[in-house]
Order: sequence, then C-alpha cells, then structure tokens
Amino acid sequence: MGCLHLGSGLRQSRDERLSGIAGLHADDRSFADRTGPVMTGLKARSSDNKTISQVLAWQGENGEDNENTALYFLQNYEELWSRWVPVDVAEKVKASL
Repeated sequence: MGCLHLGSGLRQSRDERLSGIAGLHADDRSFADRTGPVMTGLKARSSDNKTISQVLAWQGENGEDNENTALYFLQNYEELWSRWVPVDVAEKVKASL
C-alpha cells in the first residue's frame, strides 16, 4: 500500500487519505457553506448530454483544441451559457467574441 509522507516522519496510508474525502459531495451542506458564490455558480451551470455531445463531436470532427472548442461553444450556445453569468458579464463576453 502506498504512503504519503507528511513531513516530520509522519506517514499516511492511501486508505487514510481517501477516508477524509470519501463522503464529500457537491451538495454537502458544509461544502456549500464554505464555498458560497462558487456553489451558487455551480448550481446555475447545467446543460444536457445532447449539447455536450454536439460540442465534443464538433471538436473531434474539426480536430480542434479545447480553447477553440470553448470559443465554438460561446459563439454557438449563447442561449445556454448566458444564463450562467450576470448580464453585464454576458455582454462583455459577447462583445469580445
């Protein structure tokens, strides 16, 4: 079993390391309390598998990297992503495209 060295000669097994994160879920109340606006943003971002599949298919068919795929998404799925951010941010993104 692999061990993590924690300095001062302390060691922690893989199982001990994983036990600390085993119960962490994005909808965990304490997690949500600690992350505030980040959790709010994560909850606002949703899309369906069809959209994700279409974007990934475009990436594969065109041999594009992640950056160009992100631009493709922003240019072609405005109705989706613009709901994820404040109006002023959406306007700035649109203007930069």
